[in-house]
Amino acid sequence: MWKLGLAVLGCAAIGCGDDGGGGGGNPDAPKQIDAAIDSALIDAPMNPGSLTVNGTVAPGGPATGVTVVLWQVTSGSPDYTWKYGMGSASGTTFMVTLDMVPPPQAINSYGIGVGIVALMPAGTNIPDGMVTGSQLQNASFSDRYAIIYKAPTANAGLVPWIAPFSEGLSCGRCVDQATGFDTFEPVTCPMVQIVHGAQMVCNWT
Repeated sequence: MWKLGLAVLGCAAIGCGDDGGGGGGNPDAPKQIDAAIDSALIDAPMNPGSLTVNGTVAPGGPATGVTVVLWQVTSGSPDYTWKYGMGSASGTTFMVTLDMVPPPQAINSYGIGVGIVALMPAGTNIPDGMVTGSQLQNASFSDRYAIIYKAPTANAGLVPWIAPFSEGLSCGRCVDQATGFDTFEPVTCPMVQIVHGAQMVCNWT
């Protein structure tokens, strides 16, 4: 069991993986990722939905900035992080918008997407796609909350905590487990909070 700390989030972003192979320097990593995407059994709805999250920003950091959603993809090798969704923060509140369901590259092969909201310094521009660790410097994260995507083909047998979530986009809160990996439970999206200086995000995988 390992905790998915912010350093690991950065590691996932550059494709470090957990197989000891140092995926960040693996020239075959893009091919491996493409192969994993091609083999994923993801069936997005014909009429994709959208979601706008209006949450809060905890005190102790910059009052304004850019928000992005970082989707953690760990179902293949190497792990990586995919940016999709953006918005802004001002004072103690933030918003982030997804115009449609995440692209296949942002969804794990078992039909579940977990997106951590990150607050970046004002003026930051991160294009949609795979992100690197250097792009996440000076970021703050929704350490205990995530945007959850449940595909029609989501495998609740493999990931039981997804069962109570509605199909499509919604929000979840981390539930600590004494053993094994942590889980998420459904919550209303205004509960999502970004915390400055958080040292750990939910250990869900």
